[in-house]
Amino acid sequence: MSLRGITSGCLLLWLIVSCQRLECRAEDPSCNFMGSLALLLFLPEPKIYVGDRGNGLYQMDDMEGKNQVLYDGSAGTSFSDLRDAYVDGAGSIFVATRIPALIYKFQDMSGTGQQEYAGTAGTAFGQAYGVFADPAGRIYMVDQGNDLAVSFDDMVGTNQQEYAGTPAFNNPNRIFVGPDGRIYISDGLFGQIRRMDDLSGTGEITYNGSAGTTFTGTFGIFVTTSHIYVVDPSGALIHRFDDMAGANTITYDGSAGTPFAFPRGIWVDSADRIYVTDETNDLIYRFDDMSGTNQIEYDGSAGTPFSNPTAIVVR
Repeated sequence: MSLRGITSGCLLLWLIVSCQRLECRAEDPSCNFMGSLALLLFLPEPKIYVGDRGNGLYQMDDMEGKNQVLYDGSAGTSFSDLRDAYVDGAGSIFVATRIPALIYKFQDMSGTGQQEYAGTAGTAFGQAYGVFADPAGRIYMVDQGNDLAVSFDDMVGTNQQEYAGTPAFNNPNRIFVGPDGRIYISDGLFGQIRRMDDLSGTGEITYNGSAGTTFTGTFGIFVTTSHIYVVDPSGALIHRFDDMAGANTITYDGSAGTPFAFPRGIWVDSADRIYVTDETNDLIYRFDDMSGTNQIEYDGSAGTPFSNPTAIVVR
């Protein structure tokens, strides 16, 4: 065992014994603090994953590229024009590629257990653009070639469901299941996002940014309990608002550092820091808020430099 492990173990034991001696209750702030500190000692640091159209999927420890590795899908069909990536809470990795139109699932950056699915339990995928997996393990994707949103239970397409939108989608490119279980879809050429209760389109509503700067197109989308984040590549902006009416809209253009040129992917971590990919600048960004506080940029140069980074996940 490492010195750090021994030290952490001793500290955890001290915390437990201290709580017992104090006869703390669960609601006692000091006990909650010590319990949280104990958990923090053993929680792994999140990894940053970057989906790159030119090179494949990157994983790194931080925004300086520490322990950077790159995977190209070669445990099976090599990636070609990677368009999205997602990592679920269990650590399973998902990738969407445009041509061939495939959804991939694997367990690590060596491609362990790699599975590939082309939609053949229903309408075969035309161009796989977005991918997501909900907490129950159901997989979601958007098919830009067929203008469809699709979900299925597993990597053989069990219970495959397809939805074409009302009105019909026009180049959908990202899909996200929010904390409330609702489905959000970025409908690119319409320059809008859609929200629905399920993949039958129940309760479907749209929003085009009109409460602030109207979207010129939409791509990346991320939803928290408080906010909706949308990337507008053509407008070189990210938008944040509170609801599907655009309440409290704020936009940001990257100008605390290198201004965005063609942003694509977006993620928000547990500390509410915002991550963005920019395909034209070949950069990923991280900043603390929608003013760009503490903006950091990274180009992949600790290994193979990025070539059209399009998706980002922090998990």
